Amino acid sequence: MITYKSETVNGGQTIILPSLAEANRLGKEWVEAQLAKWRAKDPKAKIKVGYVNRDGKPGKAKEMNVSTFVDRWGVQEKEFDGCVADITHGDPAYKESITELCEKLVDLASEIEPSLSVNYSGFQRSEDGIDALPKLVAQRDENPYPRRKNGGDQVKDGTGQGAYRIIINTDISWWGQPTDAAGMMGALIVVLSRFKPVEVWVQQGWMGPDDGDGVTMFKLDFTGGFDPTQLAFWCGHPKKDAVYSYILSRALNRNGSNTSTTAEIECDLYVRGDYMNSIGITESHQFLNLLHTDRVDLMAKWIAATAMKIAMKNGEEEQGLDIAV
Repeated sequence: MITYKSETVNGGQTIILPSLAEANRLGKEWVEAQLAKWRAKDPKAKIKVGYVNRDGKPGKAKEMNVSTFVDRWGVQEKEFDGCVADITHGDPAYKESITELCEKLVDLASEIEPSLSVNYSGFQRSEDGIDALPKLVAQRDENPYPRRKNGGDQVKDGTGQGAYRIIINTDISWWGQPTDAAGMMGALIVVLSRFKPVEVWVQQGWMGPDDGDGVTMFKLDFTGGFDPTQLAFWCGHPKKDAVYSYILSRALNRNGSNTSTTAEIECDLYVRGDYMNSIGITESHQFLNLLHTDRVDLMAKWIAATAMKIAMKNGEEEQGLDIAV
């Protein structure tokens, strides 16, 4: 675990955990400790319990028996365990739809910007990557991954020691359905991996006046192979913030409830749930009310513009779009 005073406008104390597994462990141990603590008290004793509201005033405290409070923490424990299961194994109901959407968005983005396509003359085959070509996999080819030829003078290095670094902020709700968000972010990662390796970080902010409040970060591990469904939890799960992030923040002795506003470490893309602001959609209902085909077109446009800006030296000038959100 790395801890230091924030150097950004977020302020507070920044904590970088060594892995997602460590985040899961810390959260689970804290919930178990809370249950053990309160189970040891008189179940009929009266206590006042407050509520945490994100970026708002604390909820009015209510009086309840210790036994009722313990029951509520039992529910929290089950919900946290459910979050860990969804992170680790994913939701089978989402897998097929996310994968299909991801593939469609990759193809559409490549049509919008031909230089992103594996058919572009600047690509060659590689032994590692994310977006393997099915035909080559079936042939058991040793180099099934498309990758931009080394030395391409138009390709930029990423901020992660050459790798493209994406930070996903989970503090606020994302546009649309979890399948849309996961498919879109998955497609972006697939496209970018054609140029350089991609690393994905999760940022969770619990800002407040206490010295221990601040941003928590950890990197997702794709060493076993990238699957766009691995992003479904971080891009739209209803309990990603109110349960998982909250419990982890308390396990790290954070007490604040305000959200973070900017990337805590250097990155190539810092993205929150309101990413559509970058292409003119300013209200969530505007996006949700669109036909599915129109939403797909907008997401493909965002992917193409963002990939060009991140990977290509002239991408930002060509697009004329502000992708930072």
